Amino acid sequence: MLAKAQRYFSEREVTLAFRKGKKIQGQCFLVRYFQTDRKKTLVVVSKKISKSAVVRNRLRRLAYRVLAELWSDLPSGLWYFSFQTGFDCTEELLHNDLNKIISHVTTKTR
Repeated sequence: MLAKAQRYFSEREVTLAFRKGKKIQGQCFLVRYFQTDRKKTLVVVSKKISKSAVVRNRLRRLAYRVLAELWSDLPSGLWYFSFQTGFDCTEELLHNDLNKIISHVTTKTR
């Protein structure tokens, strides 16, 4: 699990990521990325994905676990992850999806 300082945005940072950030569509989630000097992430699982809080929290924890594994590869910036689908997302699928998104962002920022 990532440290709390690495996980949460302020309201101002969420607005910044939405207004000026780049949108990247993955297989499991939509990512909004805004380049800054520090790394922060936020994972959101809507009630549209599942009405059960248990399922939503499980997906959120799974995403944070995968993010922790790939933390060193993640470019600095504000990362807002919003799940688009839930039940068919496995750890392996999230890992592959995140690798594709990271490689997409790193090639665009060079």
